[in-house]
Amino acid sequence: RFKPADRDQALIAASAARSERCAEILDRHLNGRDFMVGERFGIADIAVACAAYRWLNIPVDPKPRPNVARWLDRLAERPASACVLGQPLS
Repeated sequence: RFKPADRDQALIAASAARSERCAEILDRHLNGRDFMVGERFGIADIAVACAAYRWLNIPVDPKPRPNVARWLDRLAERPASACVLGQPLS
């Protein structure tokens, strides 16, 4: 939310690298799973989806994470999720 001239690019790059490691872990965890825990939607899906949605939609050019994308698409099909996950980031 800073003006481009006021952004700390080194800090952004370091944060993006740490976030990529977390995204990789999440993508591996979701491989072959419909939800975070078990076979049903739960509180873990809500908590993690907020961070994952934000990560995949900020302008840092994240690596493709097909399992995360599939999982978020599935969550976005839920009426309550659609109104949140469909909102642009500010």
